[in-house]
Amino acid sequence: MSSFGFMLLFIGSALLKAEDAKCAAGQPEADPVVTIELRQDSALATWDKQLPVIAAKPSLLGLDDLRQTVGYLEQLETDSMQDAFRLTAGHSVRSIPSAELSAHLEVMKSVKKAEALLAEARDAAESHEPRLAQLRIAAAAKEILSVRKELAAKRKVRAAHAAKAKPEPKSKPRK
Repeated sequence: MSSFGFMLLFIGSALLKAEDAKCAAGQPEADPVVTIELRQDSALATWDKQLPVIAAKPSLLGLDDLRQTVGYLEQLETDSMQDAFRLTAGHSVRSIPSAELSAHLEVMKSVKKAEALLAEARDAAESHEPRLAQLRIAAAAKEILSVRKELAAKRKVRAAHAAKAKPEPKSKPRK
């Protein structure tokens, strides 16, 4: 192909990319809170699938998978709070209800406990102590249950606060 052909190919692909950008820009952006909540729900569903199999017969790879899932939950929760502190158009930070912040702290505390328990379970599995590993996995499962409860409370508070913060539509004065 000649250099002219390459130039036409380059220009054509650049035009297609520009069209794709226009289409993507026309679509409304997804709410980051909703996206994070969906990812949290997905991670918890993954936990539910992994837990019975790994708890029945603890293995190093299985425990690593559980720890990765818990680590992902921790990252999502951190992302959730970073989004909560995002700047508004007026360059001010939205206020966070104390109940939401408290729920976040409880989630993080439970996640850290679950990670520590899973690390202990991994050590026990490595030492060929499956019963001890199962006990640690069960304790970690209780912590994840606490995470679920606190996430639900946090979502409820956030939704109530968002509903209260929305400006009411102005009514037109009667003539």
